[in-house]
Amino acid sequence: MSDKPILFLSTFLTMGGAEINMLNIIKYISKRGMKANIMLLKNKIERLNIYKPLFKSLKIYSVLKSDRMIHVWKLPFIYIYSFFYLIVHIKKYRYKIVVAVEEFTFLPTIVLSYFTNIKTVLLVGNNVKEGFINTEIGIRKYFVKKMFRWILNKATKIVCVSYGLKAQLIDEFQVSSSKISVIYNGVDIISINRLKNKRLPKVLSNKILDSPTCVLLGRLVKKKGHILALNIFEKVLKSIPTARCIIMGTGPEEINIKQYINKHKLQKSIILTGLIDNPYEILSKANVFLFTSLYEGFGNTIIEAMACGVPVISSNCLYGPLEILSGKADYSEKNNSILYSKYGILFPNNAAAQYNLDQIANIIIHLMKSKDLKDRYSTKSIERSKMFSSTNMTHHYYTIFKGL
Repeated sequence: MSDKPILFLSTFLTMGGAEINMLNIIKYISKRGMKANIMLLKNKIERLNIYKPLFKSLKIYSVLKSDRMIHVWKLPFIYIYSFFYLIVHIKKYRYKIVVAVEEFTFLPTIVLSYFTNIKTVLLVGNNVKEGFINTEIGIRKYFVKKMFRWILNKATKIVCVSYGLKAQLIDEFQVSSSKISVIYNGVDIISINRLKNKRLPKVLSNKILDSPTCVLLGRLVKKKGHILALNIFEKVLKSIPTARCIIMGTGPEEINIKQYINKHKLQKSIILTGLIDNPYEILSKANVFLFTSLYEGFGNTIIEAMACGVPVISSNCLYGPLEILSGKADYSEKNNSILYSKYGILFPNNAAAQYNLDQIANIIIHLMKSKDLKDRYSTKSIERSKMFSSTNMTHHYYTIFKGL
């Protein structure tokens, strides 16, 4: 195994949940003698200081040397070039395993397996049905579903990040259960504990330390439900005018978020930080972590918040939050009410959520005002986060790679 590296194939490296998991996996398996390289379809890389030592030793290749928009007429030539580039690269470095890190890399990975002697591992970290099938209509929807069914059934191994995702692949795409392993995403608890105790930037320290604070963390994309979060927070402000909402992350939805803030005159109450190198020092000072995703595969940032001892209020979306906050994976029961789970609070992720906005806001208000309630959920958060250590996660991946 040690003389034949593993290739991790990703669209880009932008420090989302899938990319951070990839780096944690590479960090772990490298220490155990497995060589690993990264191939990006686009040359877009964000580097965080906590991965600085890993980046020094890691080989990162890019199919395209730019991440700029490609003209439609060039696409066929780009596809052909990319395909042959990947074949030459795989044969040159004699990869035994290619790991497709996210769904956009599934198709090229499976196609490459027909032209090279590789085994394929697909990491399913998103709700495929909601994120890729239901976004299409008509004949396109039919063919996209057929394509995913073919891709998933041709893989050597599939790893899902939640039991809900595994059930979806079996029910919707007729994938054999024996082909699928479930490995929950993990976080580096030791690093988080070290980083969360650092001093806050001066720009934020007064606003956070002197005000009840609600935090959101993650890519600014539509599926994360930031506008819903702002609707909820507006109701919080009616009861606690000094409250602050801090939104950490970057992405295309930033334009709509800023328009909403300006329209509703919330500039003093809502802070957009952009990409933060150390979000844990902010999280650790917050009263509540709000997670409003419309759909997910797991919900990495929930675990990061819990590791910082922050009480979590989350949408009960498909999939992930239910498994994290309740320890259960039964999605058969549709619940239109708020659930006070063992490790956090879940609100319905459907039309009923709109009718529960006042209730959700009242829970946030209660957590901001009641030290006893905040401390109780804070203790539960830390307790639960220990079940999701990156060491446990990466060891399971190591075992799978070793067995292929």
